[in-house]
Amino acid sequence: MKQRVRGLASAAILGLAASTHAAFDCPLVEGREGGDRIPLIFAAAGYAEADKALYEADVDAAIQAFLQEPPYRSYREHFTFYRAWTPSLRSGVTEAPSDSSFGRIYMGEIYPKWDEDKFYSTYGDTQYTCRQRDSRLLLNNRVIFMVKYPQVGKSGVMLGSSNRVFCLRGSATTVLHELGHSLGELSDEYDGFPSWGSTTWNPDGTPIHRLYNVTRNIQRDSIPWKVWIADTVPIPTEPGYRDNNAIGAYEGADYQSVGTYRPSAFCLMRDYSHYCKICRESLASHILSYTSRTFANRISLDTVAPFPSRSAWSPTVVSGGSVVVRRIPGDTMPVSLRWRFNGVWLTGVRETLDVAILPGDGSLEAILAGESPFIRNPDLIPRDTLRWTVRKPSGARARSGRADGIRCIGPGLFVVESGVSVPQWARSANGKRVPLHVVARTADGWLVRGPSTFGEVLFPDGMDNKANTVGGVR
Repeated sequence: MKQRVRGLASAAILGLAASTHAAFDCPLVEGREGGDRIPLIFAAAGYAEADKALYEADVDAAIQAFLQEPPYRSYREHFTFYRAWTPSLRSGVTEAPSDSSFGRIYMGEIYPKWDEDKFYSTYGDTQYTCRQRDSRLLLNNRVIFMVKYPQVGKSGVMLGSSNRVFCLRGSATTVLHELGHSLGELSDEYDGFPSWGSTTWNPDGTPIHRLYNVTRNIQRDSIPWKVWIADTVPIPTEPGYRDNNAIGAYEGADYQSVGTYRPSAFCLMRDYSHYCKICRESLASHILSYTSRTFANRISLDTVAPFPSRSAWSPTVVSGGSVVVRRIPGDTMPVSLRWRFNGVWLTGVRETLDVAILPGDGSLEAILAGESPFIRNPDLIPRDTLRWTVRKPSGARARSGRADGIRCIGPGLFVVESGVSVPQWARSANGKRVPLHVVARTADGWLVRGPSTFGEVLFPDGMDNKANTVGGVR
């Protein structure tokens, strides 16, 4: 269930019972910190001091269920889990607001609720933080309240499109459902509650966010998930079609029984234990495009250095050293990474590029694409281009020279044109014979690296052993 709440800001701090809670323990329990990883923080509501072991077991069970569910299972390295211990004065939340519970959370008729005024009364209070951690950990990230309530038949809720999720203990499916809203902007797919209105469209019919798994327009070419629908599947799609396994347009979604359609007969966003293919696609796209705003990139990365530029008016200039674009490891299909210098694709370069191999000055680009086995819609593939301007010191620039298809282009750098045998050795200015190394494939040959000063290029044994003088660097 996705609940819209008036005045909620994504940066709103947790509202805690001021007389009971100050800074609290918030240990890292799963995953690695840093980069563009997505922090998920669990917090306790209705767990007394004596319930601590129960709370820890409930959180562990929720994390394991999360990491076993596709697509999270394929992107587990993208997540970091914390377990905040925020005990209540007594065990179990009540059915009315009470200072005994963390955040004054209580149980409504169907799902957990909170005292909204109290919830915001501690906004900006720096005492309500995880002990020994950056206060922004709670301000800027998703918090999952595990609510201890003895009765069954209740549900969970997410606050609008925000970072606050409330789930009853013992229901991993509810945790996954609510995180589907929070992580993937997914809409509820169940129907039969027309009085609840819509959490997908505004009253004037404009969408609140991009449509991923619900639609009111069933013109085949206008359905958001049209690339998944086979030509043989009828639109609208009747229940029972091919045992309900086909992706189509099934009527009944977003609380409405008529006029609103969903992609699958069964889905975790409706009444099933797993996400459908369309919901997995949206989740994968959001996971791969999550950024911590640290590197100014639009695709999730582990490390980027130096900081890339976004504008030609304020380029990031590099003169030497390395440029690093490190992807988050462990993905089933890694984010693709290609390097380009002055419009020429470089090969043989992975996540660390030595600026010294580049022929002179110019524009360096890292081209990224978050392709995924879960994503079929090309519009949902995250893409990005990171840019740097290379300006080497004037003393490092080479005189251009040429000999039989070999061009000197920089200190210890030259291009061997296609069709010319690649040399294995070079003789430096002091007469020392040194090996050469192919570092990249260019559009017109091979980029080869040798000593910083050289005079002769020696061809491999068995070839024409003629020594060719090329342009040296003084």
